[in-house]
Amino acid sequence: MNASKQKLSEEWHNDVLEEILLQKELVQFTEALIYARGLNMIAECEEHGESLDSIFALLSEEKGERVSQEEKQALLTKAREKVNTLLESSDVSLPTLSFYRLTPGVRLPSLIAASLLSAGSLITPYNEVMGGGLMGAGMMQAMLAGFFYLRDGSNASYFPRFAEVSLPGKTREKVLSGALHEYTHHVQHTRGLPQGHRFSMMCEGHAKGVEHHLASQWSDEEGALQLKCSVELERMAALAVTAEWMREKLAERGEVCTPRVLPKSPYSMNETEMEDYVKGSTFFQLLQYRHGPGIYKKVLQGNVSPQEAIAKMIENTLEQVHISQENAASTLLSADKK
Repeated sequence: MNASKQKLSEEWHNDVLEEILLQKELVQFTEALIYARGLNMIAECEEHGESLDSIFALLSEEKGERVSQEEKQALLTKAREKVNTLLESSDVSLPTLSFYRLTPGVRLPSLIAASLLSAGSLITPYNEVMGGGLMGAGMMQAMLAGFFYLRDGSNASYFPRFAEVSLPGKTREKVLSGALHEYTHHVQHTRGLPQGHRFSMMCEGHAKGVEHHLASQWSDEEGALQLKCSVELERMAALAVTAEWMREKLAERGEVCTPRVLPKSPYSMNETEMEDYVKGSTFFQLLQYRHGPGIYKKVLQGNVSPQEAIAKMIENTLEQVHISQENAASTLLSADKK
């Protein structure tokens, strides 16, 4: 990366991205995107003849196809092909697949998850706002399940000093998602993208965006509903927590936001323990809506500033794109297919 592009990439530090997110025109749009992704997920379940409850049970209990170390190697190789195609990074070599991880994963007991997912006191307010029925209960369940899934993650890791990737996930879905995410970090490191905590929103948001976009494509190719839903749940959880953070910060500044599209998120930013992932994921979801998945290559190559990348989002507020409950999914999610 040349000096001018390196300087442009260094504009993507956390303080800049947070300040860009704190524009009240983006709040309702972010909440509308949660709703659109929820509609999309429910439609996918109905198309496959599955219920939301069955999908949530699979995810919370980590049920699914188990994979061997040899299969993990094959998935990492396939992930490299897909990421390299998207980012035009075919010269980046495959990192080594390690057999260890630094810290063990922490899972919330499935019993707790199940009790929360069926808690009528939590679902009722959403039923009132959404009009009751499957949509009301389903959106609340999605917010909860998405939070659990996002917080747990795949526990995958990338070790840049040794160019190694660890993929301890047990199911094919977790390993695949982890491989896409960690290989993207490998490409970032190889390409000289700014690293360190100051740039964590960019690095994690970029990697999450690439992971989610390619995992969603992968699920369409293979008809993998569990993978598709895990992607949508993670996206929704990140959007919901970030939207609440945006409202709280803007309120501290005395700015009044537009009425809520969805009820208040049951979680706050400090409960996620993944603040950079959450806000970074939201930032890149908004960018992908505006620019399509090509934005990931532009950011990697240092061809766009964050201010330039988000500028057109302000022109596309909820009222201007005329999003209704009926057309939200097709309108907002069209960028995922570009």
